Amino acid sequence: MCGPIKTLKLNGEEIILFESDLFFHEDNLYGIVVTSEDITEKFDELGPCDGEITLSDGVIIKVKLEVDWANYPFPTLDLTGPIDNPFDYPEIDYIEEDDDWMTKYGKKSNFKPSISLEEIRKLKPPHTTIDLDDIPIYRHHEEWLKNQENLKEIVEKALKEYINKLT
Repeated sequence: MCGPIKTLKLNGEEIILFESDLFFHEDNLYGIVVTSEDITEKFDELGPCDGEITLSDGVIIKVKLEVDWANYPFPTLDLTGPIDNPFDYPEIDYIEEDDDWMTKYGKKSNFKPSISLEEIRKLKPPHTTIDLDDIPIYRHHEEWLKNQENLKEIVEKALKEYINKLT
């Protein structure tokens, strides 16, 4: 994990963090969090939620957050929320002037984590449920698949063999 955020909880659920950035402007907190694909799907356009941010120095910020999916080439959430006393948190950048605000906003929009999407997927693979009704298979194959206790291993082996043929 990299950045000022040590842990993040949204509505009491701890979120997996790979990287983060956080700053204040006027009386608002702004953040960007690189997380797993499952988390971005779960919290996409969550709207207002209770946020608990533990900073790297152990200080805890409790704030009502708006959480939105961010349009980046990696799984990311944007966080915004009002904060009463931003100067109580000297570890976090405070942007005062509009020029500085635009500089920081530009930095945020060009945020590039040091971790790649492939590395994120190795650490936290996306979880996708596939319904057998979505796969074009014959009825007797479907019955056989449903009776397999090691179906996950069978599918993983088949996928690995297929990927090896492609490379």
